[in-house]
Amino acid sequence: MASETPNNETITKLQNHVNQLTGLVERINTIRKIPSFLLAPSVIAGSQLENGFSQIKQLGEDIAGDATQESLRLAHESFSKNPEDIGVESRRQSRKRR
Repeated sequence: MASETPNNETITKLQNHVNQLTGLVERINTIRKIPSFLLAPSVIAGSQLENGFSQIKQLGEDIAGDATQESLRLAHESFSKNPEDIGVESRRQSRKRR
């Protein structure tokens, strides 16, 4: 069975999904630091507290949004089709081959 070669449109869509999910992971890592930061006495009285919670709320909305959910659905479908190609172990094997 011949494998399909993805066209430019497919590659662009895939890259957009990857970029979207990568951006969310970066934002999650940033927000993970917020709770300890919010406990500082100088922050509790200031507007930084509101800003921290608004960032968390916005991230939640973005994760629940259609674009992110579509990216996650496609990633799940891809993983379901070929789980051996995704994961830490396959990355290690790829590095060893180089």
